[in-house]
Amino acid sequence: MNFGAGSWTAIATAVAAWVALILSLLGLRVSARAQRLAERQEARRRPGLAPYLRDGYARVHGGARIYGFLLSVSNPTDCNNAVAGIDLHVTYTAGDGLQMTVKLPADSSLLGRFPEPSGPVLPLPARIDAHQTATGWVYFRADRALLRGVALDRYVVVLVDSHGLRTSVEPIVVREYADETKTAQDANSNKR
Repeated sequence: MNFGAGSWTAIATAVAAWVALILSLLGLRVSARAQRLAERQEARRRPGLAPYLRDGYARVHGGARIYGFLLSVSNPTDCNNAVAGIDLHVTYTAGDGLQMTVKLPADSSLLGRFPEPSGPVLPLPARIDAHQTATGWVYFRADRALLRGVALDRYVVVLVDSHGLRTSVEPIVVREYADETKTAQDANSNKR
């Protein structure tokens, strides 16, 4: 086989085209990886909080129903954030079948209403740096008249961060808190 100058040029052109195709495909693959990495980094820069409910109590005290929730709030993002506000949304069904939701603001002055819970109150605002967690009790108060004669359907703890974004956690079980020493004293006095 004898190749002429035109044949060598055609072969060289074909080889160069194949090499260019392979290099462009490799470049496309690298750029796709770089794009995915940039998107993940951007997602980590978006503010967001991740609440976790560790415990929850309710009790009647002084003409009101007091709620206490132990929350852990994590910041899984790369930017600092803060919990600016916390509300408890209590959904109930009234006697006429109408479903309503009442929004109760957090009230740190209710700390002494649950003598046993350990841990501090979650202060508001609560600064939570990147990849950090804050833990504390959050308390809410609902006047007894507000929830009298209704069926409580659902509780949702709603957190608002310093960027105005809302996130929530829904307690499945809220335990009724009772002072066992007082209950035992009452039971003993009833026996007499």
